[in-house]
Amino acid sequence: MKAIHGLLLQLNGPEQLLDAARQAVASGITPLDAFSPFAVEDLTEALGVAPSRLPWWMLACGVTGGLTAFGTMTFAAVVHYPFSVGGRPYFSWPSMVPITFELTVLCAALGGAFALAVINRLPRLHHPVFNDRRFRDAAQAGFFLLLPDCAAAREFLEARYAGAWREVAE
Repeated sequence: MKAIHGLLLQLNGPEQLLDAARQAVASGITPLDAFSPFAVEDLTEALGVAPSRLPWWMLACGVTGGLTAFGTMTFAAVVHYPFSVGGRPYFSWPSMVPITFELTVLCAALGGAFALAVINRLPRLHHPVFNDRRFRDAAQAGFFLLLPDCAAAREFLEARYAGAWREVAE
């Protein structure tokens, strides 16, 4: 016997997908996942998805990169190898701005790419909904809502969408 991953509901359009997601969240059924051939406005809010932590990760990585660049150049110019060029002070911060900016942007971008992969649990090469024959329609004209396999979800689907859903095996 195969384990059940969830319950897949097929709908006819974006409005029905939004309504079904809102009703499921109002019934206390979470977590939900939705699949559609194009972006549906307000679907993220309807699914009850929490705001992303990605901007905070990027900020932390950018600040770390900038401080590392500035600190390393300051240490090299003031402590490790003080060298007077044209009577300028050892700590000449304007010369450090371009490299600090570049390393800030580089670390924020790399940290953001890494955090995005971790948050999305990538690389995930297969998802159980790909086993469903009807799911191939999702790229063309299909709208699907994936609910967890629980008694509340089954009752919700039987009461409102009898015959339009099926189990998805692992």
